[in-house]
Amino acid sequence: MAGTLYVSGGDVLINSLAGNGVAPGSPIGAAVFPSDADYTPAAAVYQNHIIQVIGTLSAQRKLILPLVAGWHFVANQTTGSQAINVIGATGTGIVIANARGAFVWCDGTNFYRATADTVLSS
Repeated sequence: MAGTLYVSGGDVLINSLAGNGVAPGSPIGAAVFPSDADYTPAAAVYQNHIIQVIGTLSAQRKLILPLVAGWHFVANQTTGSQAINVIGATGTGIVIANARGAFVWCDGTNFYRATADTVLSS
């Protein structure tokens, strides 16, 4: 049985969904610092709302994301006890400590912190 989708003035209401769709892939994009330098991930990473940052860093580095309005949860799981700076190519960003995660949002110009850093646990 098909669901009903209502769209009105930019608002979307879905009252039910059913079918034989393909399950989405992993909702986590892994931003792997390939070297100890600032990094701009591929679209396949930053299109996810959860970004897991891994790699070995000797100093704080920038995770450069596109300046598109929206939010992400960024998990800093790098080794070397270094923070990462989530920022766009221009504007201001926010710093997330090692072994911590935070919700960040972008207004199209700057990145902002939506939550305090949270301790990551497995």
